[in-house]
Formats: sequence, structure tokens, C-alpha cells
Amino acid sequence: MEAGTPGIKSTEDGWLQSHSAQPAAAGAEVGLRGDCHGSVDPAHLEWLEPAIAMNNINDFSVGGRNPKASPVATTFEAMYDHSLDTVLHGTGEETFDAVRMLKAADPSKYKPAPGADYPKGRFGDSLRQLAQLIKANLGVQVAFADIGGWDHHVNEGATEGQIANVLRDFSQSLAAFWTDLGDLGEDTVVVTMSEFGRTARENGNRGTDHGHANVMFVLGGR
Repeated sequence: MEAGTPGIKSTEDGWLQSHSAQPAAAGAEVGLRGDCHGSVDPAHLEWLEPAIAMNNINDFSVGGRNPKASPVATTFEAMYDHSLDTVLHGTGEETFDAVRMLKAADPSKYKPAPGADYPKGRFGDSLRQLAQLIKANLGVQVAFADIGGWDHHVNEGATEGQIANVLRDFSQSLAAFWTDLGDLGEDTVVVTMSEFGRTARENGNRGTDHGHANVMFVLGGR
């Protein structure tokens, strides 16, 4: 599903990467073109175009948050800058450019739009930071965030319980993100996707087992 080539197992790039590999629109300035909030790049962002993976904007730096670590960053930047290896040089340049752009956006002072009430938690934080990157006009074209916790084989619950809690986090975070974008929602498409289907029938342990179907949502101005 993330490759976008049903039945073909050898595809090495994801469907979002296939799109990202196309030339940018004429006159468009591309900075942080691809961003994912997580420890690794998802499969649909793999292979061709570089994507930046981060858990948190505030932590995205070389040498950590500590201001005393700045000499470390300076040393690393000099090493990459003078590298004769074109891959190392290019990767280093992209990373340090991204760090500078994120610092310029000043994430610590970001205030969501009125009515954009993000729930506390990793997914809400990720969407809040993605909204900030989009509104800061840093060139983000594709972004990704994930939410886990769907594997409920026992005691899943109904309106109260494990499944209700994760669905509440999911829906409130999406609602806050969409409110936060405001007019930018007209130029944004949000797609929710998962390969993690569940059975409709409850098992003997008040949970559900692995199934073949799930629900996808598409939000967008058009």
C-alpha cells in the first residue's frame, strides 16, 4: 500500500516519494520538502528524495538543546562542508540548512490558532508542529506523523476503554490541526491510512483480532 504498486513487491520507492521526485512548481522555493515526525522514515517516503525525520522540532539539532554544545555543531558542519564525498557533503548541507530554518521558525513561541485545542500526547504534538512548519512557509510539501496503540486483542472497550481513548486522541488531534491551518486548508490534503485492519466481530476476550479492512479519511479544501 505504501509503495502504491499493488501486487508488485519489488518497488523500492513509496508513492509519496514518486510524487516528491517531480520538479517543484515554477518559482516555488523548496526548503524542508519532506518531513516526518518519528524515529524512521515511513515506507511511502523512502528512496529517491531526502526526507527529514524528527521526533520533536525543539530537539532537532546537532549536539542537543544545550547552548554549550554549539561548538560541536560548528565542528560537525565544518567536517561535512569540507568532505570530498559528495553524498556526505550534500547530506550535511541539507541537515544544517534544516536546523537553521527550524530555529528561525522559533518553535518555542508558536501559538496555535484560536479554537485549535491539541490534546496532550505525542500525536497531538506532532500535528501541532507540522501545522507550525506549514504556516512558517519553509517549503514543506509532504509531511507525515503516526499514531500507534491499535493492537487490542483483549478488553478493547466500547465508548470507554482502549479503542475509545486512541480514537479520541486521533480525532481531536486532527480537528485541532485542521482548525489551526485555517485558510491554508484550501491548499492542503490530509490522508489517514493504515494497514492495520481489525475484525468487526469481537473475539472471546472482549477484543478484536487482525482483519483485512479499515477506514481511510481524506480532508482537503477541494
